[in-house]
Amino acid sequence: MKKIFLIALFFILFGIIGSSYSFAKTPTQLPQEISDKEVEEATEGATMEKINYELPYPGILPDHPLYIFKMIRDRIIELLTSDPTKKASFYLLQADKRLAAGILLLEKGKRDLSETTISKGQNYLEKSLAKANDAKNQQKSVLDIAAKIKASSAKHREEIEKLRDSATGGLAEKFDQYLQRAQDFEKRANEFNP
Repeated sequence: MKKIFLIALFFILFGIIGSSYSFAKTPTQLPQEISDKEVEEATEGATMEKINYELPYPGILPDHPLYIFKMIRDRIIELLTSDPTKKASFYLLQADKRLAAGILLLEKGKRDLSETTISKGQNYLEKSLAKANDAKNQQKSVLDIAAKIKASSAKHREEIEKLRDSATGGLAEKFDQYLQRAQDFEKRANEFNP
């Protein structure tokens, strides 16, 4: 009986919930280096082009009863990943998935869960920057991951601006804070450029 339970648990963790582990889609054309002046203009409300970066499909949302298994799987992957550039990519994927999940949850009318999910996405984006910095300190090339973080941060900023514009009350204030963080992440990602 224990064997059947363990086999079923294995398939649930690695088969059904996430049959393929993939990283966030890399845009076919990464944005060119953004100058500090352009970042400042963006933070002052200047409109920029639509960001050419796709958010990954989030899979099971936090309101699903099996979501705990997805979290266990992700935690195991996080613990088993030791290379800082791979961990930075993993955290970036988690950040993008949380943002996509938060958007879907908001569309379902689950404001509080949406807000906490987007907040966790911002935390993962910060972890991604920290791991990229660790890789840089270890003399590893971080230009690729830095470009991805910059593009992802720009996408987070763009999506959070849309959410803020449609939100009211305390939720709009929270989105203002997340918008500030996304702008800060963009600036920090620019510091990785040679």
